[in-house]
Amino acid sequence: MFERVLGQTKAKELLAQAIASGRLPHAILLVGPEGVGKQLLALELARQLLCFERRACGNCPGCAQVEARSHPELHLVQKIAERRGILLEQVHELQQALALRPLESASPVAIIVDAHDLSLEAQDALLKTLEEPPRGSVLILVTHRPEMLRSTVRSRCQAVRCERLSVEDLRAAAARAELSVPADFPWSLARGQMTRLERLLGQDLLSVRSLLLELLTRGGALAPLTFAARLGGWAAAEREEAGGTRARERERLREALVLLLELARDGCLVQQGAAADWIWHADLVPQLTEARDLGDPEVVDDLVTLVLQALDSLARNVDPTLVAEYLTLTWQSRHAAPLGV
Repeated sequence: MFERVLGQTKAKELLAQAIASGRLPHAILLVGPEGVGKQLLALELARQLLCFERRACGNCPGCAQVEARSHPELHLVQKIAERRGILLEQVHELQQALALRPLESASPVAIIVDAHDLSLEAQDALLKTLEEPPRGSVLILVTHRPEMLRSTVRSRCQAVRCERLSVEDLRAAAARAELSVPADFPWSLARGQMTRLERLLGQDLLSVRSLLLELLTRGGALAPLTFAARLGGWAAAEREEAGGTRARERERLREALVLLLELARDGCLVQQGAAADWIWHADLVPQLTEARDLGDPEVVDDLVTLVLQALDSLARNVDPTLVAEYLTLTWQSRHAAPLGV
């Protein structure tokens, strides 16, 4: 059961026991870090429930329809592209579908992907289904940000926790996805998340990581505006190619800034003599050891404040180039030797 889901031993055992005992909750909240297989686990649970033999045989029409996402009793709800969230109308459509008499003997299964995208109005409407679920139906909410859901929604679901993948499981997932991973790739960087691994490999985050290190080691030989131009150029790389957008440029810069916070965290821990298994960017310990300013709490606090301000600016659609320039100029004016512009 759930053999296609890597890792998640506890979650799989809990769900298997619930199915075997006939006590599967009508509403399940799958929570855990992004990119650890929550959505796949939800789909495999649906395959188990909609299989003609109730065992995810993989051979019956029910399993084939779930695999193709075409089963009449499988209802997938997720944010529509270019929309700000999962809308009230989508929840109403789901409720109408669940209220219909099943076309087949199988009970309906609904999966809300990234349930944290539900608008507040949609969450309020969903409460009715959670409180009075259609007989035999199973509703699965998948999220890595459960705090974005109302407490009334969370309290009416059985939470099932998914954990980060081990390096062995991550390697297996990468092989399954046919990802090309360099032999010397530092697997600890992925932090047990497949989506993070894909971003590290596909968006060249390792190159911008090297650039960010210069900011933490007093700028190296780069002048502030030169550094900002390189950071902004990396963020704009996809926009300059066919299909890129300003929104995607802001998202790339946001990912770089989150990476900067991670490096600052690791540098602070290195300066405090923390054990190696606490360091996410373990391959950079020698370089982070040189960032001695990160041993000063006031310096770290100033960096975190600047980065959070930059992230807030990006969320308010401020031009990414201006965000990069302000961050770099402010930081280096306070904590680096004068380099000119």
